[in-house]
Amino acid sequence: MKPLASLVVIAGLTSPAAADDPEVLLDQARCAMCHQIEAPMLGPSYQAIAERYRDQDGAADEIFSRMREGSQGVWGQAPMPPVAEAALNDEQLQIVIDWILKQ
Repeated sequence: MKPLASLVVIAGLTSPAAADDPEVLLDQARCAMCHQIEAPMLGPSYQAIAERYRDQDGAADEIFSRMREGSQGVWGQAPMPPVAEAALNDEQLQIVIDWILKQ
């Protein structure tokens, strides 16, 4: 019975609805290990990121590059590992960034 339950969960995560749900995508990419919506953890909160970049031209492109390539020194010395295309494709990464900037 457990293997079937696992298949249901896996099927749910890869369903079309989950493929464009920003919060599901953030979990899929393991962003929640360092980030939360309102409070800082190892990395800044999504709200702090949105506040910093809210009025900047090209902010989405800058965040995209930092997420895809990884970064360090922007919010402190803790390194942010890159988000591999195997975790999120470019379209999914853009969905996540758009959601973050709306926080």
